[in-house]
Amino acid sequence: MGLLYLGTPLTWDETKQYADHVREHGIIQFLHTWDRLKDRCGDELLWGDEVEYMVITFDDETKNAKLSLRQTEILAKLSKVVNDLTDDDTPALMTVPTFHPEYGRYMLESTPGSPYTGSIPDLLSVETNMRYR
Repeated sequence: MGLLYLGTPLTWDETKQYADHVREHGIIQFLHTWDRLKDRCGDELLWGDEVEYMVITFDDETKNAKLSLRQTEILAKLSKVVNDLTDDDTPALMTVPTFHPEYGRYMLESTPGSPYTGSIPDLLSVETNMRYR
C-alpha cells in the first residue's frame, strides 16, 4: 500500500460510482503495457515483500491495548539503528532492511534492503528475512 500524502480517501459508497471506470481503464493500461513490453527479454525478475506493523501501547495492569501515534518518533529511532548497521551485522544472505511510514500514524512497514531474485537462495531466505526485521 502506498502512503497518502495529500487528500483524503473516498468512502466505500463514494468509490462505487468509479468502479467501472477504474476497471475499464486498468484493463486498457495493462494491455498497453503488455503490448509495449511483450517482446522484451533478458530482464531479471526482481521482487520483494513487506511486513506491516501496528504500534500499540499495552497496559499490563488493565490488560488494555491502545493504538500509539508514535510512528514518526519510532521511524527516527529505527533510521539511526539501520544507519549504524553494516552488512557485517546482518545474517548471511540478507541486507540491511528499510522502514517506511504507512497509512496511519500508528503503522510502520519494513522491506528487505534489496530486492529478491528468482534464485533458490533468495526464495529460501524470505521467511528468515521477515523474522529478522
